[in-house]
Amino acid sequence: MDKRKRIKVVVAGCFLLVCGTVWLGMHGKNRQMREIVQVKQEEQSNNEEMQTQPLFTPEPENETAETVPTEPMRYVHVCGAVENEGVYGLPAGSRVIDGIKAAGGFCEGADTAYHNLAAVLTDGQKVYVPTTEETKALSVEERVKGNDTASHGEAGAGAQKRPVNINTADTEELMTLSGVGKSKAEAILRYREKVGPFQKIEEIKNVSGIGDAMFEQIKDSIVAE
Repeated sequence: MDKRKRIKVVVAGCFLLVCGTVWLGMHGKNRQMREIVQVKQEEQSNNEEMQTQPLFTPEPENETAETVPTEPMRYVHVCGAVENEGVYGLPAGSRVIDGIKAAGGFCEGADTAYHNLAAVLTDGQKVYVPTTEETKALSVEERVKGNDTASHGEAGAGAQKRPVNINTADTEELMTLSGVGKSKAEAILRYREKVGPFQKIEEIKNVSGIGDAMFEQIKDSIVAE
């Protein structure tokens, strides 16, 4: 190869080297610019997300929180002509009808009109539901008096402040017993005069007109001394 050709080859090589260097430099600069733009875009996106997020997340209200009862339960003893006799806990303000429903309702033959079903129950009350057979012998006076006492206080059980001694009580004192009117009180006095003092309180059921229903009402209010 002569001298002229070698010069051309050298010049061509230098030209290619320069072009390659320029291209690499521009490619690297473009790549760097793209990376800078991408970083700035990511920073801008993060800033926008931080601005849209709330400073705090409120805690959800506990909608299922239990309400603490303000008054204690009322426990009542429901017995007699009901499906399930027993002691039942009922909310404050419950009525006699609520206690009877808790006991399964009336049995067949129950005297459903004996009690004031709208009366408010008290703690420790006893509700005895008689049958129509037990109450049909009662006079109007005795039925009204027994109904009123049975629907208030303790339904005839323990309603007296002190027990009535059925061997010494007079007519007026006997009439303070639940469901005992003047005719029943006089019947007790006649029985005492004819048979003698009661040996135990259960013997009062031997008096005409006093059956199981009446005895259940007064048994906790009488003594035989």
